[in-house]
Amino acid sequence: METFKFSNNIKFSSLALFLLGITFFLGGCSAGLNSGIDNTYTLTLGDAEEQGVQEVVTRLRNNHHYEIERNDTYTSGESRVTTYWKKSPPFSKDPNYKAQQVETRIILTTRLRSSQGYRLFRIKFQGEYRALMPTETGGSEFQKMPLTEEAEDYFKDIAYDLKDQVSGSSRGF
Repeated sequence: METFKFSNNIKFSSLALFLLGITFFLGGCSAGLNSGIDNTYTLTLGDAEEQGVQEVVTRLRNNHHYEIERNDTYTSGESRVTTYWKKSPPFSKDPNYKAQQVETRIILTTRLRSSQGYRLFRIKFQGEYRALMPTETGGSEFQKMPLTEEAEDYFKDIAYDLKDQVSGSSRGF
């Protein structure tokens, strides 16, 4: 078996180099599949006590008309509130934009952190966007779409409204 010697006197067999190369190649391929279109808007809303987190969720439901699909708490201390996809007319004014309809959903993620003996939660907002697009077969399906300027503005309005709610509920920690 052939070995290769590097300047720091580490020896690798050709088989080890081959396996290492395959690992990087496959990792690169899967990264390419998972990356792609950025269809999300993200903003950290701030820190709030548990009551403040509940107020943000209530405001999301009552003022922005999103219904909660899931409310999960993980052993890591992270919680995630995910809304149902909400239908909307297309955001883009571009006549070449072929979306028949768009859907948005919001995910609020909280992570427990403590400050001066208080249980505070860092709240992160994530708005996701997808569009109903025509397919080559004449049908249509929802696909991830890059955020249009209008979609980003839509999420910013909601996120900053919720951020104001967090700022108003905190005690200046």
